[in-house]
Formats: sequence, C-alpha cells, structure tokens
Amino acid sequence: MKNLETSFPFMQLSELKITTERVTIVVGMLKSEDTKSYIWLLESFMTTFKKQPTMVVTDQDGAMKKAIASILPESKHKLCM
Repeated sequence: MKNLETSFPFMQLSELKITTERVTIVVGMLKSEDTKSYIWLLESFMTTFKKQPTMVVTDQDGAMKKAIASILPESKHKLCM
C-alpha cells in the first residue's frame, strides 16, 4: 500500500488478539516495493521482537513473498483475497 502524500510504500504489521481487536505493532515507510526494502523492514522487526509471527497475511506482492520466505521461514504465509 502506498502513502498518497509521499508515494512511498507503507507497510503495517499488526497483531490480531483473541478478542478480535487488531493492534498495530510496527509501521514502516519503505524506499521502494522491492525485496531488499521488505527484508530491511522484516529484519528490523525481528531485531526488536525476536520471535517470528505464527502467520503473515499479505497481498500477492512477489517481492514481499520472497522477503517473508527469507526472513520469516517458520511463519505461515497466507494471501488475503
């Protein structure tokens, strides 16, 4: 998703709690929508949180898919429709 004011890609990582409320835990503005940028953000996430999420839900972006497979290999990657 791109920020309309800056045209920089915007990535939001949220946690879904059992109560079905969503809590934003990480927000990132990326230089571009390429694998290198997504890897940087996910590495930053892992440096802070240390534990891979159980599941990651994204659109069908190929660069993001590669970054998730590289940095979060234990997480299940699901596509939103």
